[in-house]
Amino acid sequence: MKLVHYRFWYLSLISCYWDPTTCHWEKVDDNIQINYDIWIVNGNPEAKTRDNRFEYHFSFDIYDLVEVYSICILFYLFIPLPFLIIKMRSLIDIKHPILISYFLFQLLFFIGNTLNLLHYFIFAYNGIGVYILIHIGNLITIIGESILILLLLFIAKGKKVLMSDFCCSHSSGFPIVRMGERE
Repeated sequence: MKLVHYRFWYLSLISCYWDPTTCHWEKVDDNIQINYDIWIVNGNPEAKTRDNRFEYHFSFDIYDLVEVYSICILFYLFIPLPFLIIKMRSLIDIKHPILISYFLFQLLFFIGNTLNLLHYFIFAYNGIGVYILIHIGNLITIIGESILILLLLFIAKGKKVLMSDFCCSHSSGFPIVRMGERE
């Protein structure tokens, strides 16, 4: 077998033993509890140096995920940054629901991806990670995407969403949105 080809290894834990007298595997009927710790990594776990720390603990389907999330975070930092610098004075006074929804989407998507990146950084370091971070990050990202989809649906339907549409409130205290047609 050539070493340049991918090799797949399988591990099977079964309750049997090799009987040297019969040269067969014999089933173990004893009720024995075995505690074990299996650490499966990509590469030699005893190697002093590693080629890429961010691929060592990851399976093939999530290779380069740290790099992808890092690039996504950098895009979210540097693409809206000039817009935010130009509009810095008026950001505090933004009252238009479409802009609020857009900035909320940007913020939630950034926070969700940052939590995912933090989990994968920790996972690259210790092989365990903090799984609650990825669940919270995915939930926040889904909420942000839902806000974006609602925003796009409002715009695609030709509905005008203005601050005057938020003037009335229901008895529960939540605002009622009146949708007007585009003129």
